[in-house]
Amino acid sequence: MEAALREELPIYSTRVNPRAKRMRLKVDALGKVEVVIPKETYRRLVPKFVSEHGVWLQRTVARMLDARARVVGLDDLVPKVIELAAVGERWLVNYSAEFPLRVKLVVAESVGDLPTLRVGGSPEVARASLRKWLSQRAAKVLPSWLDEVSRATGLGYTRVTIRAQRSRWGSCSSRKSINLNRNLLFVRADAVQYLLVHELSHTRHLNHSAKFWSLVGQFVPNYPAMEAELDRASRLVPSWTAD
Repeated sequence: MEAALREELPIYSTRVNPRAKRMRLKVDALGKVEVVIPKETYRRLVPKFVSEHGVWLQRTVARMLDARARVVGLDDLVPKVIELAAVGERWLVNYSAEFPLRVKLVVAESVGDLPTLRVGGSPEVARASLRKWLSQRAAKVLPSWLDEVSRATGLGYTRVTIRAQRSRWGSCSSRKSINLNRNLLFVRADAVQYLLVHELSHTRHLNHSAKFWSLVGQFVPNYPAMEAELDRASRLVPSWTAD
């Protein structure tokens, strides 16, 4: 059984990370596999490394895809409804190829007390339009939220950028510049609050040392549960959000 699984390894991509100390595997929300390798690692060693973890990879990808299949509409070509758990919003999507071909979204009249986004063109154009809208919505919500948490915790930062990251919810640079993933809008508010505290704590400790976690715990005592929540949420981000 294990031999059969190893013969059918999933397609994977390779990324060099100068800060990585060893090779590691990452499986994103859509079940895509990435091998992260240190700068000095020979790429010819990657296939063997992937093969050695073939059984784990197959089972992990299958489990994630099965979890996605259980959520109605998660992988629709164009969504019918967009649920933004972080801000408690629910948007209807009115899509038709007959609508004007343009990237700009038109906010149509509300239907059943829910705001409606009208989008046209091919499914690919419609998805691109929705991604643009999602970025705009995140840019309106997340920076002000981060500022509130910064003032409440006393942890300052220099700037914030909203990005479309595949595998990270956020990051903090040595210059105290914070990047936030627009897909945080799909995450529960308490988990988003924790993520903001997490990244702001990196302005004091740019690592995951005991001092870092102690600082995080001062503001979010149940941070292990929030870490688990973010892990679950990463597997259930709608597929249309991926460029």
